[in-house]
Amino acid sequence: MTPAHRNEYALLQQVQVRQQARRIAAQQFARQLAPDFSLLEYLRRNEMAISEYLALLLDPAGSHGQGPLFLHRFLQVLSAEHPDASWTLGSQRCRIQREKSIDGGRMDIHLELDRGCICIENKPWAADQIGQLQNYARHLESAALGRPWMLVYLCGAGPSSRSIDEKSLRAMEDRGRFIWLNWPGIVAWLEDCALHIQAPTVRLFVDALVQFIRQKIIREPSMENSQGIVDAMTATQANIASSIRIAQAMPHMKRALLRKIHEQMQMMAGAPGALAAHWDEDWQTSEEWIGFEFDLGLRDLRLRYETSDLTEAGTFYWGIYTNGELAKRDTLVWPEIQRLMKLHYPNGQEDWIHWPWWQYLEHDLDYDGQEQESRQMQPWISIADPAGAHAFASTAMRRAAEVKERLYASAIVSTRCHGAAE
Repeated sequence: MTPAHRNEYALLQQVQVRQQARRIAAQQFARQLAPDFSLLEYLRRNEMAISEYLALLLDPAGSHGQGPLFLHRFLQVLSAEHPDASWTLGSQRCRIQREKSIDGGRMDIHLELDRGCICIENKPWAADQIGQLQNYARHLESAALGRPWMLVYLCGAGPSSRSIDEKSLRAMEDRGRFIWLNWPGIVAWLEDCALHIQAPTVRLFVDALVQFIRQKIIREPSMENSQGIVDAMTATQANIASSIRIAQAMPHMKRALLRKIHEQMQMMAGAPGALAAHWDEDWQTSEEWIGFEFDLGLRDLRLRYETSDLTEAGTFYWGIYTNGELAKRDTLVWPEIQRLMKLHYPNGQEDWIHWPWWQYLEHDLDYDGQEQESRQMQPWISIADPAGAHAFASTAMRRAAEVKERLYASAIVSTRCHGAAE
């Protein structure tokens, strides 16, 4: 073992010791602090629920009883983003609609103000649909009847060119008609409002919403947990060098773990009734968007496991995937798939580009870590040993067979998708 390797091994041991000490402390003070408890973990937490929570707060007549506090400070955020958004300030009237129907879609949140209107498109996880923002802008321009209007895009990343062309987007931005707000900005708005909330129950709700956004949407690591690790990593120059080398090795480590799943699936492929897993051609070389899938024999529907980034934790998910005709969001098949999957996997998400339904493995009951950060590291921890890799592979293959059977049993799915493999 080289001196560099010895130092890296010692650094990993230091981190483990610090983590163990933190776990012990958390257990001792759990009754008083409950550090892993999150209120919204036990409430609805999909995209529609987040939109409802935001709409509730933005409504001056809402049950929160804080009047225009949330609305006025939100409008201040918008006006700070662009000088031409100042028309929103001082609005005394606000009519809020959720899921406002328009030709070709539904607006998540629609605000009718004194002088104009605002559409808020909420994207905590899902991707844009083809022409979605272009369609919203077209509707707002027509419905405003010469009054000001604004499209607020609430997302961690900027809009896709498949949703609105760059020329139209730039023209809207120049006129203050398109504002992109990221989730840290929403957290800052909520925390600012929290300082002025008078009702303790509302303050509790806002604090829980902020915690949920940080953990599940922004996916921030806990500062209390991270600081001890950072201290160990930066204690010496040798530790810093070791930390960089460990980070550079992360994709190789995860690919080695994926190889364990691949080997287990190859050994189980001949079992009676087992569906074969088809691995991406570049899974051993790429670092993004890699995985494996099972052909469900229903046109282009697949049950797919995928990791979007081998350098990050908490980016492994599975679900129903399509990249063919059904990617156009069949108005009958997609809702039926979502209904069937929610019956058996209530923690999943809906309606991401190419994915009628999907779920992070950290929210999967079959990979239930003891702590928040442990759950975010699944399934990597579970598949480190052969027994864990075998359990992961067998669970994926069993799920593929079960989901195929459920989809075939649906008259809607089987009638419209019957084809491919029998």
